[in-house]
Amino acid sequence: MAISLKESMKKAVNALLMVLLLSGAAFAATALAPGQPSATAPQAQPVAPPENPDVRWQSLSPKEKQDALDEHEIFKSLPPAKRERMKKSYTDFKKLPPQKKQELREKAKRLSQLPPEKKEKVLKNAERWRNMTPAEKQAYRDKVAKFNALPPERKEAIKKRLDDMKDLPPEQRKAEREKLRQDLEAEGIVIP
Repeated sequence: MAISLKESMKKAVNALLMVLLLSGAAFAATALAPGQPSATAPQAQPVAPPENPDVRWQSLSPKEKQDALDEHEIFKSLPPAKRERMKKSYTDFKKLPPQKKQELREKAKRLSQLPPEKKEKVLKNAERWRNMTPAEKQAYRDKVAKFNALPPERKEAIKKRLDDMKDLPPEQRKAEREKLRQDLEAEGIVIP
C-alpha cells in the first residue's frame, strides 16, 4: 500500500503544475475565437501508464523512484488545504480527454523551458485570471474577441507598432506600450 500511496503523491505533486496549466489554458483559450482549433493541438496521442500503481512503480528507474519519494516529501510538507486543492485538480485532470491532457503536458513542458522572468509573468497572469470574477473574465473574452475580429491590416498595424517599440529604451518602451494599451482599451480591445 505504501508504494501506491507514494505513486499517488507523486501524481498529486505533478497536479500542482496542472492547476497552473488549467488556469493558464483557460486564460489562453480566451485568445481563440469560438470554434477555432487550438494552436497547440498535439501531434500524437500519449501512451497511457499501466493502470496498476504497483506495476508503474516497478517500471520506474532508481532515479525516478527517488524523485517520486522526494516529491512525496514536498507534498507532505504542504498545508492540508493546498494538498486538497492539488488532489482535486489531479482528479479533474484525469477526467479530461486524452488530447486535452497531452496539450496541457506540452504547455507544462514549454513553461518549464521558459526563462525565469517569462515564467514568472505567465504564472502571475494565471493567478490574475484565477482571481477574476466570471464577469471580468467574460469582459476580457469580449475584448479579445474584438481584437480577433479586426481586419488583418489593423492587426498588422498594431503588431508593427509593438515591433517598433522593441528598440526603445525600457522606460520609453513601457510608456509607449501603456499608450497603446490605453488607445486599444478606448476601442474596447485587448491584445491576447
